[in-house]
Amino acid sequence: HFRLWYREPLAGMVRDLLSGFEAPGFLPGATARVVEEHLTGRANRTRELHQLITLRLIESEILQSSS
Repeated sequence: HFRLWYREPLAGMVRDLLSGFEAPGFLPGATARVVEEHLTGRANRTRELHQLITLRLIESEILQSSS
């Protein structure tokens, strides 16, 4: 399950990928809160992490292809 993968073997990737990322339509600091809540086990934010990771990867692909 991604819930456990994001908390354990992929935690570093989640932190690195979403560090400093401010997703459009989200309140400032919301991404960092979602990541911390999930990685510390305070909440299951798997769905939100899927969305944020997808947005981040799309953003990086668009920026790379427009350069």
